[in-house]
Amino acid sequence: MTRVAGNYVTNDILASLEYGVAVLNTPAIMVLGHTSCGAVNAAVGAFEKPAEFPGHIQNIVTELMPAVRVAASESPKKGTLLMAATIQNIRQNVQRLQQATPILDKAVQAGKLKVVGGLYHLDTGRVELIT
Repeated sequence: MTRVAGNYVTNDILASLEYGVAVLNTPAIMVLGHTSCGAVNAAVGAFEKPAEFPGHIQNIVTELMPAVRVAASESPKKGTLLMAATIQNIRQNVQRLQQATPILDKAVQAGKLKVVGGLYHLDTGRVELIT
């Protein structure tokens, strides 16, 4: 398991996942976001009212902003941008991992690796598959 606020792919996380697939023959990776994600909420807030965050926190917001922009362009109803951005972020990172060279993409193409997305609902403890 690798974790980072906002569940996005970093070089260190990618390296850990590559090790899991290439050395340990891991057959599946799940990008697992969750409802009420504070990191995505910060990115949504910065999208709605531009803001800068201290230290390296800005890196997280910057990495999540593409998902927020796509979600906002799909015109979610007021109050749903956080959920739409969370789901979009999961989808974007699943795609990133499926296409990550030189190891993960080959494992996906060979049928040795599945990369899927999930949304953990904090209120119920259930995981919803995101496609």
